[in-house]
Amino acid sequence: MEEYLRIPIQIGREGDISEYAKERGKAIVPKWSNEWNILDDEELIHYFKGCVLLEEYLYPGGNGIGSATSTKFIYRTIQERRLDEDWSLADWAMQTASNPYVPFDTGNRHGATTAAELFEWSNSHERQRREEEVEADRRRVEKKKMKAEAHAERLRLKEIRDKELGYK
Repeated sequence: MEEYLRIPIQIGREGDISEYAKERGKAIVPKWSNEWNILDDEELIHYFKGCVLLEEYLYPGGNGIGSATSTKFIYRTIQERRLDEDWSLADWAMQTASNPYVPFDTGNRHGATTAAELFEWSNSHERQRREEEVEADRRRVEKKKMKAEAHAERLRLKEIRDKELGYK
C-alpha cells in the first residue's frame, strides 16, 4: 500500500500523530483524489480519522485548507458505504476538527458539536425559512389586494367626479 494511504490509516488507528507523520504530514494529506475508494471499510474509517488528525495538526482552525479539505469527500464515501449510520464518526470529527467543513462541508456549524445538533439546527432553520416564505407570500397577496382596492376606489371617485363635471 502506498505511503500516502498507509500513514493516515496508521494515525487513525492509533489516534496519534507520530513524529514521522509530523515531518512528512503535508506530503500525505490527500488532495482532490478518490484513491481511498480502494480501501476496505475499516481502512477507510481509519484513513478518514488519520486525515482529520493530520489536517488539524497541519492546519489548525482549518486555516490554509478550509473548504479544500479532502476529508469531506472521504466522509461522503463513508456515508455512501453506510459506515456511520449512528453518526458517531461524524460526531468524533466535529469534536476533533476545528475546520467547519469537516465532515459535512457546511462552512458553519452554528454552534453544533454533534451531527444531531447540526441536523436539528438545519431542520429548525429550514422550518423557519419556509414559515417566513409563507408569511412573505401572504404579505405580497395582501399588498396586491390593497393596491387593487385602492385602484378601484380611485376609479369610483373618478367616475363620481366625471359625473359631477358632466363628462359622462
